Amino acid sequence: MMLQLKEVLKRSIVDLSLSKAVPGCSPAASVEEATKLLQGAAGTCILVLDQKKAVGIFTERDVLKKVTLSGVDAKATPVSKLMTPNPVSVTRQASVGDVLMKMKDGKFRHLVVADAYGNSEGVVSMRDITDYLANLVIQDHANP
Repeated sequence: MMLQLKEVLKRSIVDLSLSKAVPGCSPAASVEEATKLLQGAAGTCILVLDQKKAVGIFTERDVLKKVTLSGVDAKATPVSKLMTPNPVSVTRQASVGDVLMKMKDGKFRHLVVADAYGNSEGVVSMRDITDYLANLVIQDHANP
């Protein structure tokens, strides 16, 4: 199992299909619009885009911490006021190990996956990686 884990950590996130497309909105979209996108996509985040570049990320945690408990007017407040600006990105060739280190060091749960021009292609989440690794452990345990 340990050798297999080391090999997995060296593989790219695209090789393991860990990057997912997520909805996006403009920075001028209201918090209400962004929250509906988040809910409709059944995901944990959306990207805030200027053209195709991620200028922010808006997550379920943002809704809980910055909207629900603060009394913000979700219809009148632009998502740019509450998003996490300048999200960290990786390329799809980034290894699982490198992605995990960036997440750990920055205390992030999501990283933007961007192409060579900085255009957003999707998101890789801590949940996606832990689910993948858990499935490996389960398979290993089921087939000793």
